[in-house]
Amino acid sequence: MHFTKIVPSIFYADIKIALKTFIDCLEFKLGFDELHTDNPFCVVDKDGLSIMLFQNVEYAEKEHPEIRLVTDNIDEVYVKVAVKFPELLHPNLKEVTLRPWGAREFALLDGQIGIRVQQWPAQVKYKEEYMLPYFGPIDLANLKERYHTKIAFPDHGYIISLDLNFGKKQLEQKVADEIANFLSGLEELDEQNHLAINKDFIDQQSGTFEYFQFYLEELDQEELAKIVGKNEDKTPIEIRLLQKMRLARLGLYPDGKSYSNYFAVFDYSIDIDGQPCNQVLAIKMGKDGIPMAIDWES
Repeated sequence: MHFTKIVPSIFYADIKIALKTFIDCLEFKLGFDELHTDNPFCVVDKDGLSIMLFQNVEYAEKEHPEIRLVTDNIDEVYVKVAVKFPELLHPNLKEVTLRPWGAREFALLDGQIGIRVQQWPAQVKYKEEYMLPYFGPIDLANLKERYHTKIAFPDHGYIISLDLNFGKKQLEQKVADEIANFLSGLEELDEQNHLAINKDFIDQQSGTFEYFQFYLEELDQEELAKIVGKNEDKTPIEIRLLQKMRLARLGLYPDGKSYSNYFAVFDYSIDIDGQPCNQVLAIKMGKDGIPMAIDWES
């Protein structure tokens, strides 16, 4: 299969807000439009990108997406936005900021959608070196067996361990690109994984449900209280434990080492005395970012 572009649809309660964001602020051009109809919509275009904008109050109330725009000159974009439309700058990312994963970013918020503007460091080879988010330069022609680093998501008070594992000594750049793209969406993948764990927990025959029962059986009330804190709103202990799950480790296996069927393994655990427990829920995932299995491991 071959595709040439992706064209998202975004719904606004008032399409005039969309036109301000995309045409006035981000300098998209108006393409096809039916703005003066009972159901206004249009297509906006820029640099080979296209977005369909619709006025629909019902859908706008249901959907508040975030999109990312990647540029090679983020400072120029930021100055234009900040000077003419400072009210659209996101209060949590209102300046160009170097993020832990290697991208420089700022964000917009127009009341309906969030837009994250990114610039990634140039991925240029120097003697076969490739700059990977979080890991830095790796030599594609002379790989180590294992690379390791630690990171912290913004606004999270814990450390995540990352390891990158190879069974071969060389790596094609297209595979390195796949790794970089996967890592660039790490926060979104973490959110997706939490939803998958919550969904699996509902099934009382699942390994996820048994995982939380393990804590209830092995720990006494005092030990559980240290983990989940005071129960001021009478939330069941299982749910409070579920809310304490966090990403402890991500292992990547892009050439099939150790996990021939998986591209990545996310290990989720619960902190005990400030450290993640060695009992984990491992979410195994393909390079497409879709969870393939959730297993209880230790």
